[in-house]
Amino acid sequence: MKKQFLVLLLVGLLFSSSGTAWALSGPTVRAEQGSMTAMLISDHGFSLGGEYGLNSEIGLTAKVGTSFDRLGVKYQLDSNLALLAGLADSDPFVGINGQQGLSNEVVGLYELNLTTRGGDLSLLYDVGVSTSLNHNLDLRAGFIGHLDDRSSINLQLGVGHRF
Repeated sequence: MKKQFLVLLLVGLLFSSSGTAWALSGPTVRAEQGSMTAMLISDHGFSLGGEYGLNSEIGLTAKVGTSFDRLGVKYQLDSNLALLAGLADSDPFVGINGQQGLSNEVVGLYELNLTTRGGDLSLLYDVGVSTSLNHNLDLRAGFIGHLDDRSSINLQLGVGHRF
C-alpha cells in the first residue's frame, strides 16, 4: 500500500510541475545499452539527457537544456560507484556518481561534480531516491543544484527508463 501511495503521489506531482529535465542517474554502465530519465525540476524549463554504454565500463552521458547542462564520459569502478569527466556548460568538470540500496524497493542515487562554472569553483549535485515499477521503468525523486556564490537547490520528480 505504501508503494502504491508513493507511486500515485509522484505521478500526481509529475503532472502538476512546471518543466521537464533529464537527471538523477545511477553509476551502472551497460555495454550497448542506455538509459533516460525524465524529470520535472522546479524553476527550470525543458531539458533532455541520457546515457549509453560503449562497453561494460565506459559510457557517454549528457544533459542539455537547463543550468545543469553537461556532456561527459562515465567510467564504472563497480556497480555502486563511477567516475565522471567532461564539460558542464563550456567548463570542464570531474565528479563521482553512486548509488546505495536503502531498502528492498528503494535505491539512493547521487552525483557530485566539481567545475569552474563562469570562472568560479562550483559543486554541482544531484541526490535522490528511485523505486522500480518494473524491470525497465522506475520512479525517482530528489534534489539538484549547485554550491557557489549563486547557490541553488531544486526539487526534481520523474521516471527513469532503461533500454
